[in-house]
Amino acid sequence: MKIYTMWEQGLDAAPSMVKRIHDIWVAQEGEENIHFVAGEESNDLLSDKGVDPKPLTAQMRADLIRLALLESYGGTWVDATLLPSSPLNYWLNEKREPAGFFAHSNPKIDRIVDVWFLSALPGNTLVSAWHDALFEYFQKPRLSYKQAPKWDRLKREIRIAIAPASFASDTVARKAKYFPYHIIAYTLDNLLRHDKALAAQWDMMPKVTGALAVELKSECFKTHGKPDPETLARLFHGFPVHKLNWRAEGAFDDAIALAEKNVGIVGSNLP
Repeated sequence: MKIYTMWEQGLDAAPSMVKRIHDIWVAQEGEENIHFVAGEESNDLLSDKGVDPKPLTAQMRADLIRLALLESYGGTWVDATLLPSSPLNYWLNEKREPAGFFAHSNPKIDRIVDVWFLSALPGNTLVSAWHDALFEYFQKPRLSYKQAPKWDRLKREIRIAIAPASFASDTVARKAKYFPYHIIAYTLDNLLRHDKALAAQWDMMPKVTGALAVELKSECFKTHGKPDPETLARLFHGFPVHKLNWRAEGAFDDAIALAEKNVGIVGSNLP
């Protein structure tokens, strides 16, 4: 199955760290297994499903596309800024097998899942239902909450704090003009609250917190890009993927260099 990733403007126009991370994935998993999605293909994928890509943010287009690809073909989605430290075949099958699907759980107040890494077997029912619900939500044209009036943004923050899954409920979605940043997570949450079979499938999935994938990023920020080598190695080998941030790419030079040096080496403390 393919590994999918995306940069809206194309790989040639991507930041240096995105290109380096892409090269690491290619070296680790094989070029024939990587499918890189860019602008024209992303627009076609959405238009073919009845969604106008023009008013959507780049983040929302990527969220829709990751579910479209996994629903159609199965495989694994990795964000373009997700740095690997262990080959997928050393750890993913065990995590994906129980439910036919794997994502890192994110037990924050407003969402139950992180979506920077998603993996599914072809025909997975949870992914199909999630895909259908999110694309149905965007059959109605909607704008980002960044464009909403101040009062609407305030109401959004209250809903996030009290009942975030309700953003995807029929009652709220029917009237909503604006979509929240994490609507993909809220859509899954809403599905699991109302479909016992999908909730049971979700419960079968091993729960691995996504918080562990951002510890390396936090350390790089804290040390202004110069973590001590022992700490860097411990964090890098301690988890199989690491979510970085392209807006501060200089902070991750040492981490990416370590990944380039260790392509294909299995981490010592995989969850």
